Amino acid sequence: MKTKSPLFVLASLLLTFALPLPAIAADITGTWKSEFDSQIGNQKYTFTFKQDGTKLTGKASSEVGDRKREAELKEGKVEGDAVSFVETLRIQDNDIRISYAGKLSADGNEIKFTREVGDFAKEEIVARRDQTASSGKVIRIKAGKFEPVKDADGNVWLADQGFEAGETIERPDIQIANTKSPDLYRAERYSMNSFSWAVPNGKYVVKLHFAETFDGISGPGERVFSFNVQGHEFKDFDVWVKAGGPLKAYVESVPVEVTAGVVKVTFTPKVENPQINAIEIIPATMAEAGTAAPGPAAVTPAATTPATTPAETTPSTHTVSTGVPALKIDAGKITGHVSPMLYGLMTEEINYSYEGGLYGELIRNRTFKSSAQNPTFWSSVGDAALTLDTNQPLNAALNVSLKLDASKALKDSPVGIANDGYWGISVRPNTTYRASFYARGENFSGPLTVSLESTNGEKLFASATVSKISGKWKKYEATLKVGNVQASKENRFVIRTSKPGTVWFQNVSLFPPTFHNRPNGTRSDIMQLLADMNPKFLRFPGGNYVEGNTIAERFNWKETIGDVSERPGHRSPWGYWSTDGFGLLEFLEWCEDLQMEPLLAVYAGYSLRGQHVEP
Repeated sequence: MKTKSPLFVLASLLLTFALPLPAIAADITGTWKSEFDSQIGNQKYTFTFKQDGTKLTGKASSEVGDRKREAELKEGKVEGDAVSFVETLRIQDNDIRISYAGKLSADGNEIKFTREVGDFAKEEIVARRDQTASSGKVIRIKAGKFEPVKDADGNVWLADQGFEAGETIERPDIQIANTKSPDLYRAERYSMNSFSWAVPNGKYVVKLHFAETFDGISGPGERVFSFNVQGHEFKDFDVWVKAGGPLKAYVESVPVEVTAGVVKVTFTPKVENPQINAIEIIPATMAEAGTAAPGPAAVTPAATTPATTPAETTPSTHTVSTGVPALKIDAGKITGHVSPMLYGLMTEEINYSYEGGLYGELIRNRTFKSSAQNPTFWSSVGDAALTLDTNQPLNAALNVSLKLDASKALKDSPVGIANDGYWGISVRPNTTYRASFYARGENFSGPLTVSLESTNGEKLFASATVSKISGKWKKYEATLKVGNVQASKENRFVIRTSKPGTVWFQNVSLFPPTFHNRPNGTRSDIMQLLADMNPKFLRFPGGNYVEGNTIAERFNWKETIGDVSERPGHRSPWGYWSTDGFGLLEFLEWCEDLQMEPLLAVYAGYSLRGQHVEP
């Protein structure tokens, strides 16, 4: 069967499928506080938000003097950085609408609201994310729950907050051993990148609570990940092994010293996704004095049970054949025909199988949309400051940029930005890499130096110079030629300058040679392995990846075509960002390169968390 042209299939799809795309929503789940003066006096508000895609629910608790009130939030929406909801105030059998319309700050920790009380009053208020801590206070976070939880000792655990990326799940009916507070382990967060919490500098004990409750994990080695607590590395951590089996609580206690005002825990997947049930941050003085959480009892591995000896049986009186059964195959005799089209490939985006895997792009978070708060996976070089800037978008699709404050750059002390790629950038000998990026300058005209170097900056493999930078957005390209060096992966991509000024970046890209030399192509080594399998069809782009956790996070094929700088991207159901650089056209080119028939899975209107398109 002849493979149809990608353009033919793409044109057919453009005529066949059409779904509206809601705005990509930020994540504001957690507790927020606001205090402001109004016509009835000083008001103190606590908002408890629970977000599901663009839908927002929760409660508003208010205090005015000795009067307290609590109301359910209605009509809640989160669209991009816009947040809105309604609170109802009942006075003398009349319902008065209090409407809120606000904008989330770039760091994700502040919302500026316009608050309107019916037709009577209008004020500007600010709500701030509640994640403060004091040196004499134990911080307890219950992962996976969107309301506070009280343990068996009466301690209150705050709702899920402080995590970057990931998903949550509750399993309310399971039984947990080795703890007197099983509720701490009946919900979890998984696939997260990190956790952080602001605390005063000092010494603490960080306790991480784990329990393997997913019935898809059936033994040791099936969920293995690493985590780092303030520089203390825990490699190849296996909850099943540590706890002695499933449905058993385990606590890892880590003494740390905080010197930069924040406790930071990072997670790295290896086999399956990392998970956690709860986190405590205990001041060292209180830990030494005996303040502790209701953690699990000591875990004792189960003793090995000796095999039982079967009871003796009386031999039967009937005859039993002692011959060995044999299956005979006559390969020379054809009894039926099987279609060659039954053998092919099925693909799914999971554990970075597209971006960070098959897709050739080496830069991680090239569009700076992985997090709304920080430029994750990017770091500063020299005395520079990096921030996300929504006021300098490249376009409507890539509506944020990375701002480099290079005001302290000097000839002998250059500054810049760096990216370590997906767990390092592979450098191979005698290889040419293609670098590109969009940039604009303010009080800056260049030059910029683009380079491939070791992570510690001691080895320079290749570099190129972009001599002049415009004051308007423009795409720049450079070629990096690596000589006869030893292959390595502990490397990074760097853009630096020795001239002061301000530079904005977007869609920073680095490609090695690709399969069939396609400009936005795939890894040659992986594609060759797939080509050697001689598949006849490709089913793409996946299952959960098509549906998304919400309608806004589905695989919207219409926004995965065209120039990569015009593709907004979306968050995958596994918690990390997809730039959609590997989009519908690239899947069809994959089929063309391997001479496969395309089998496209399309969104049927229902997402993983229950959101669906109304007929």
